[in-house]
Amino acid sequence: MPALAHPSYLLAAGAASLVVVVLHLLAWRRPTPVSFPTARFIPPSAVRAVSRAIRPTDVVLMCVRVAALLLAGVALARPVVAPVRRGTARVMVVDVSRRVADVAAAIDSARAHATGADEVVWVRVDSSAVVVPDSLRAERSQTRGELAAGLVAAIREAQRVSRTREHVEIVVVSPFASESWSAAMPAIRSQWSGTIAAVRLAMRGDDMRERVAGADGAAASAALPPVEDPVGAAFALARDSATPPIRVTRDALTAGDSAWARGGDVLVWWPRSSQAADRKDAPSVAILGDGTQSVAGHLGPLDGIPLPGPAILRWSDGTVAATEQPLGAGCLRTIAVDLPSSGDEVLRPGFTRLVRSLATPCGGGVQMAIADSVISRWVEGSVSAGTRRDSSRASSTTSAGPSVALRPDQDAPSSPALSRALLAGVALLLLLEWWIRRARNVRLAAASSDAPSRREAA
Repeated sequence: MPALAHPSYLLAAGAASLVVVVLHLLAWRRPTPVSFPTARFIPPSAVRAVSRAIRPTDVVLMCVRVAALLLAGVALARPVVAPVRRGTARVMVVDVSRRVADVAAAIDSARAHATGADEVVWVRVDSSAVVVPDSLRAERSQTRGELAAGLVAAIREAQRVSRTREHVEIVVVSPFASESWSAAMPAIRSQWSGTIAAVRLAMRGDDMRERVAGADGAAASAALPPVEDPVGAAFALARDSATPPIRVTRDALTAGDSAWARGGDVLVWWPRSSQAADRKDAPSVAILGDGTQSVAGHLGPLDGIPLPGPAILRWSDGTVAATEQPLGAGCLRTIAVDLPSSGDEVLRPGFTRLVRSLATPCGGGVQMAIADSVISRWVEGSVSAGTRRDSSRASSTTSAGPSVALRPDQDAPSSPALSRALLAGVALLLLLEWWIRRARNVRLAAASSDAPSRREAA
C-alpha cells in the first residue's frame, strides 16, 4: 500500500503546477503583420497584444513542466510502500537464570505457549538478553537474571515483526524472582502498546548451590575463621539459616578455596593486617558503606591488596574497600579493610548488617518472588480500564493481542532508491523542457526572418 511520509511537498508541487497551467492560458501573441500605405503610421516600437486564448498554448511544454513539478513533489514527499500486515507473532522471553528450577521444563512451557503463532522470536535471558534461533539449549545459567534486559530486546524484536504481522504479543516465561526484577520494569513496559503475557515458573531456592566437600570429606555449608578472630566473630554473628554456603579465609588463597568458589559458593578473602599497631588505637574514625548502609569505627584500608572486579564496599571518600569477581559458578569477594584486633566494634548491629551483605549470594539477591498482584498490574501496563484482564490470566494468558499502532516512520522505511529515481526523472524532464523551448525559439526566429524587414513609404 503506497504512502507518503511528507505529503505536504506533493501539495506544494500541485499548487505550483496549477500556476504553470494558468500562465499557459495567458498567451503573448504577435498581431498579424499589415502593410500600411505610409510610413507615418508605423509605430516606433514593436507592437504586442495580450489576448485570452481559448486553449493553452504550447501544450507539450506545459505538460512537461507540470510533470517535472509533480515528480519533484513526489520525490521530496518520500514515497513508501507499506507492507500488508497479516497473521500473528509471539516474542518469547525465556528466563534461564539461576532462579529457574527446571530449565528444560521452562523451554517446554515456552514452546507450548508459542504454538499457533505464524512467527515466533526467541529471546534467552539471564544476566543479559540474546536473540536465539528456535533450537534453545536446556542449560541453566549460574548468573543473576535481568528481566529488564530481556524485555528491552523483546520490545525491539516485537516492533520489527509488527511491520509484517497484524497481531504481536510478548510472552515472558520466568519465575519472576525479586533479584531479577528492577525498578525500570514498569517504565520499559510502557514502551510497548501491545499485549504482554506472563508465565510463572517454579523457582529454585537458596539451596541451589552445590556443597563442596571439606577436609574431612563431609559437605560443609560454611568455613569461617575462629571466633577469636574479629572477622570470624563478625561472620558467625551475621550468618543465619538463609545465608548461602560461604567460606571466609584470612590467609593466602589455596586450591581448596578456588574449588569452593568454582562449585557455586561464596568465597570471602579478608587478609590480615601487616601493621604492628592496633587499629583500635588509631585516632581517626573511618566510615565504610555499601551504598545502602554504612558503619563508622576504627577502620582503615589494607595496602597492597589487589581489588579486581566491581566495588561492593567503599570508604567515605569514594575509594574502593571491597570488590566481587566471578570465579567459576561462584564468586570471590576481596575485602581490604583493617579491623581492630580487640573490642566490640565488629559485634555492633551496624557492622553486623554490613557483614551480612557480604554473605549474600554472588551478585546479590535473595529467594523471593514478585507477588502475583504486581505481575498482574505490570502485565496490564497501558491497557485501558475497559479491557483489563483478571489477575489469573497474568500467569498463563497467551491470546494474541490487538493490532499495534506504529508511528509512520516505523510502518515502513522510505525508499531512497525510489526517491533518487524520481529526481533523475525530474532532471530528464527539465532537459526535455529546455530542448522544447530552444526548438520553439528557433522556429519563431525563422518565422520572423521570413516577414519583410523594411516597408516602403507611401
